[in-house]
Amino acid sequence: MENSELIGLSQQTALQRNLDIIAHNLANMDTTAYKVERPLFHTYLTSIRDVEGRHDNALMVNDYGMTRDMSEGALKSTDNPLDVAIQGKGYFMVRTADGEQYTRNGHFNLSSDGTLVTSDGDPVLDSNHSAITFAQDETNLKIAQDGSISTSSGEKGKIGVVEFANEGDLQRVGGSLYSTTETPTTPDTTNVQQGMLEQSNVVPIVEMTTMIDVMRAYTQSSQMLKQSDDLNQQAINTLGKA
Repeated sequence: MENSELIGLSQQTALQRNLDIIAHNLANMDTTAYKVERPLFHTYLTSIRDVEGRHDNALMVNDYGMTRDMSEGALKSTDNPLDVAIQGKGYFMVRTADGEQYTRNGHFNLSSDGTLVTSDGDPVLDSNHSAITFAQDETNLKIAQDGSISTSSGEKGKIGVVEFANEGDLQRVGGSLYSTTETPTTPDTTNVQQGMLEQSNVVPIVEMTTMIDVMRAYTQSSQMLKQSDDLNQQAINTLGKA
């Protein structure tokens, strides 16, 4: 395969992945606490030679990963006492089948036995890493800004919120859950807001503009591949006649 074709294919592969990530961002623009994702690329110049023997520089692209924008989304009032948003840094602790994981999606519910759970049914943990349960006759649920929980029966402990020194190590494992091998720490200040949910930090107009730019770049790359193929075909035809 010619160098120009390799370069064109490297660009198209990276651009296709970029389009997939943009589409995923747009699909999750209404997902609670979703964090926008971006591809990571290495680019470097390499020299190629056309059919006339002339050398030129071209941009080789190596797709090697993805990054996530962990900036806070806007908070939206829901007036649901089971909805909780974290203002600032931090994550709720959740017990899953794969162990303890973390989320900023505070759209919680009560299970049939009165356990506070996520939308996927995983128990939300308190500051002691224990499930939070309520009796059927408990009313007037209140969650203070420091995470303290109280009901008509009195204090119920504190909802668990942790943070990480390097959020970049968090791996999304499905939905709005993250896992990491890093040891979580307790924030100096916990600021949770009851009756609120954090919206995604996706900006639709930015994603659409980026998508248009990527599609234009993909078209240009396709044209470069076609021109290279046409030149090769022309050279073959010329040599064949000779």
